[in-house]
Amino acid sequence: MRLSVSHFAVIAVILFARPCQSAPINMTPPDPLRPNIIWIIANDLGIGDLGSYGQEKIKTYHLDRMAREGVRFTSFTVTSPDNLVSRASMLTGRDPRHLDLITNSPVFVEPGIPTVAKVLKDAGYRTGFVGHWALGEPEHYSQPQRKGFIDCVGTLEPQRKLQMYPTTLWRTDPFNNYDGQLLSIPQYPNQYIEGHELFLRGMTNYVRIHLPDPFNKFRPFFLVASFGLPNPTELAPHHTNDFKSVASLGRHAAKSWPKSEKQKAAAISQLDSYVGKLFAVLEKHKQVTNTVVFLTSDGGPFERNKVDVEFLDSNGPHRGKSGDLTEGGLRVPMLVRWPTKIRPGRTNHLLFTHADLMPTTLALAGATPPADMDGISFLPAMFGQKQTNQHEWFAWQHTNGVAVREGPWKAIRETNTWSLFNLTNDLAESTNVVDRNAITIERLKSHYTEWLKDDEPAEAGAESSGK
Repeated sequence: MRLSVSHFAVIAVILFARPCQSAPINMTPPDPLRPNIIWIIANDLGIGDLGSYGQEKIKTYHLDRMAREGVRFTSFTVTSPDNLVSRASMLTGRDPRHLDLITNSPVFVEPGIPTVAKVLKDAGYRTGFVGHWALGEPEHYSQPQRKGFIDCVGTLEPQRKLQMYPTTLWRTDPFNNYDGQLLSIPQYPNQYIEGHELFLRGMTNYVRIHLPDPFNKFRPFFLVASFGLPNPTELAPHHTNDFKSVASLGRHAAKSWPKSEKQKAAAISQLDSYVGKLFAVLEKHKQVTNTVVFLTSDGGPFERNKVDVEFLDSNGPHRGKSGDLTEGGLRVPMLVRWPTKIRPGRTNHLLFTHADLMPTTLALAGATPPADMDGISFLPAMFGQKQTNQHEWFAWQHTNGVAVREGPWKAIRETNTWSLFNLTNDLAESTNVVDRNAITIERLKSHYTEWLKDDEPAEAGAESSGK
């Protein structure tokens, strides 16, 4: 696709154009040099969609490289079957019950709740967000720049994730005097620009521009890159009934699969290629050993637009899809890569959740964590050390019921009926053993009762901690 002069002008404006300045001299990096930290968040990427988790039909070369060169978590879960609620947990380190959020309602991060970006910004990090925010709207208190992100480019409203070819993007960039405003993106017939391609350029440009070098006073950066992939998106402006995932099927075009499955596979391959391009930029600028990269998904595999999670085994050995309380709806990929610091090729099976991502990130940065987080740092597990701080149990709640997990035991209540599964030998949750384990089910029910009681308003917690 050839881009017009207008396209190039827009791209130059929105993708973190660096001002022309001379670099400071006679500067030495601080000791110790803190790492750059990058989060890559996919949209409904199933735990079985990656080769390192057992995917056989789609080649995920770069994501598999992450697993080979880092650590792979097999029991990492969302904090809520609602994708947006889980995203809010990532940013705040809080369990949904302490975020004052109601499932199936607009999800915002309330004032007074410290975010990972705010804490890192205060600790001296340059903070950036690229892609789909989905937790606010223009002129709203829950915008990225009001939650600690110095720079951002992307979409704000959750419904904008469905747009393959956005006509506007939200932009914040103090260098270029953008203090939060919508920029027009010209979309011409036969010259449409995919939003994800813009986000890719934003991600790689951010790394290039904000290197912890003399120009930037050796300031490390924290970047969140949030992609709508592999979820289906709207084909083009004014084509509201035609959906696909990516503009090109690439190597999947010749497959004899249903069109929807080829689209999904192509979207996963596109996300995989983005990770490869990020690694290439880090290598080019010699930031590989000074950058920690996390990759996860905001939910389990989606099942819409004629996509069947079973066709590509997107939920692996588990049962369910995005929005479900079964393991297929709760477990998501979590890969962490930090060459020379994390021993390569490691696998960890402990239970961690999206609420643990913030405390882990703050521990990496040496930043002081707020007192009111629910998450725990899984830094020891990343480094192959003994993880003394663990979740003894965890609870999830959604419109279709509740679930509680303690060790290998998983209880689910739907339509006021409890089921019990032993995940050690039943990852598919196919055999209900509730009748043979009365003591165990009562203990898990008591955990849920305790979880409901521990439901203080988020604002009260923020005020009591001085936030």
